[in-house]
Amino acid sequence: MRQFCHYYQAGEKLQQLVAEIPWGQNLTIMSKVKEPEEREYYLKSTAEMGWSRNVLLHQIKSDAYQRHQLANKQHNFDKALPAHLA
Repeated sequence: MRQFCHYYQAGEKLQQLVAEIPWGQNLTIMSKVKEPEEREYYLKSTAEMGWSRNVLLHQIKSDAYQRHQLANKQHNFDKALPAHLA
């Protein structure tokens, strides 16, 4: 519980995400993910996509965060799409 409080006390945005997912997924993220930005990605993705603990663990092991970051850098949507669609 102390570790849980330490990780999430500073960020109100993260506190809300933590409340949206089950305790088991929170424990998995805390034990496997060390970087705050990466932790936020997995919290958001778990809440949005309803990942089970096993799916979440698979996503962490397969570096879904790094693949997501790489994919975001390789597109030109902001240049190609009109402003209202970007």
